[in-house]
Amino acid sequence: GELAHRLIKKFYRHTNRRDVATGLTKQERRQTRIRRQLGDHTSQEMMPDIVSPHEIESSPELHHVMRALPCNAFNLASFLSENRSDPAVKNFMPKMKDHLLSQLYGYEYDGDERSFTDDERNDLRIIGGMNRVIESTILRINYTTYDIR
Repeated sequence: GELAHRLIKKFYRHTNRRDVATGLTKQERRQTRIRRQLGDHTSQEMMPDIVSPHEIESSPELHHVMRALPCNAFNLASFLSENRSDPAVKNFMPKMKDHLLSQLYGYEYDGDERSFTDDERNDLRIIGGMNRVIESTILRINYTTYDIR
């Protein structure tokens, strides 16, 4: 009914507009796979229907919101190559993979990043390589302070 119609409208924005049926089908399958992979961790009650970006940004329940515009993409491999003498990019790829693996495995952050073996890092595949990394342009953090001045 109405939910299916809203879902199709949401997916339509991300199609190439030439082969809409194929684009819609791919997105529906992708969403089904993601829900299946999440398993019991996400119930229908926890996943709201389609929510506008404005509602997400103003939600005080969320710790943070990062928004990125697709036009702010850059080539990570080129960036690392151009800045290899910068100490900030030293061991960047192993550290990034350690962080991503910690997130994927659901490890709690305790102040230190967990280190993984080279074999474990090599098992992590970045689809599409590092040609297009989207830079976040907006970061909003919700926090509570009890300091009343």
